[in-house]
Amino acid sequence: MSTAQQAIVYATLILADDNVEITADKLEAITKAAGIDVEPIYFNLFAKAFEGKDVNELLLNVGSAAAAAPVAGGAAPAAAGAAAPAAEAKVEEEEESDEDMGFVQVMQVVHAKGGFDAFCFDKLNLLSAEVGHVRGEIPVTRDYLNAVGGTHGGWLSTLVDVGGSLAIASHGFKTTGVSTDLSVSFLAASGEGSNIVFDARVLKLGRTLAYTRVDIFSGDKLVATGNHTKFVAREQDRAAQETAAIEKPTPANIGE
Repeated sequence: MSTAQQAIVYATLILADDNVEITADKLEAITKAAGIDVEPIYFNLFAKAFEGKDVNELLLNVGSAAAAAPVAGGAAPAAAGAAAPAAEAKVEEEEESDEDMGFVQVMQVVHAKGGFDAFCFDKLNLLSAEVGHVRGEIPVTRDYLNAVGGTHGGWLSTLVDVGGSLAIASHGFKTTGVSTDLSVSFLAASGEGSNIVFDARVLKLGRTLAYTRVDIFSGDKLVATGNHTKFVAREQDRAAQETAAIEKPTPANIGE
């Protein structure tokens, strides 16, 4: 884990310990006070991952389960039975957060690897994310303009590409497949200083192909709309294998 990642984890724990809502602004303030440089996207990712979740309760449940575990070579304590509900709750929470973690992992890869996507969307701010639907915003800077001062069509096309991929990732995929088709219609102009909002949805998630639609707005004005299709057979196979591994019967649950 990098120093920046450690810093934001510690910042999250500090807010949780003080029973303070975990927000991107508060995480950024703590890491800046510590003099550690963290990419802005991580603040939004961590705040989104913990949105609506009681971090203190999660930590207590984990601690209770660990305390109830039998000591090597000794008998299991009587409290082991009481720890079972906490362990089950932890498993349920992990299952519920699979989509969040797949989404977060994809975003981390986009920024950690650098390159074109990281350059285009280093200021991306997530507005909402649920299964099959992601919304985000990004300010238009001079780097994203064409020769006549408008938002470049290539940058908007890349936003359709990345937006569609993030919508697929919201289904819990840790990778999002390979693009097979991308089309964009440019409907209105926008320029430097405008705030672009994208709305990305998965129209259909099939066995081999995922179909997405991305609408791009500047205020109430629809600037562009596009469709992005990706080949996801390998991702579907990987997800099926992970599910099978989780559901594989063990000596303890055979016959239940």
